[in-house]
Amino acid sequence: MRAAPALLLFLTAGSTGLTAGCAGARSNVVLVTIDGTRWQEIFDGADLRLLENKKETGDVAAGRKAFWRESVEERRAALAPFLWTTFARAGVLVGHVDVCSEVQVTNRFRISYPGYHELLCGFASESIESNKKVPNPDVTVLEWLHGRPGFRDSVAAFCSWTCSRRS
Repeated sequence: MRAAPALLLFLTAGSTGLTAGCAGARSNVVLVTIDGTRWQEIFDGADLRLLENKKETGDVAAGRKAFWRESVEERRAALAPFLWTTFARAGVLVGHVDVCSEVQVTNRFRISYPGYHELLCGFASESIESNKKVPNPDVTVLEWLHGRPGFRDSVAAFCSWTCSRRS
């Protein structure tokens, strides 16, 4: 079974746009991952086969009205407006398989935590083999960057990791 890749979004912002009003010209790098999202919907918009499947959507007419558009650009903006009207214009989106921007893990586990380890450490590891909440024993690129001259106190991570189980 092949796991769906997480979507990666990179945003670099200078002294205008998203950082307007901040003191001094400063570049930022923001990495956003969206776990469990189908790349097809992010890059191509709503899938008509899913929209017209009453079992998947419930109210076919409402789903079609809310998310179906004739062009790919309009469909994806309807499904993820902030992503396409703000984020994509200022940054780079990676993970679009149809345009050779595929992102795949190399670890054998093909689940979230080992994939995030690989993304943030730059290599696959046998020490992270499940989604259990255990400390990562390896240095991430964020930790490494924090230790570099000029970057102390300028690296931040905002994360959530909660698994909810349905009964």
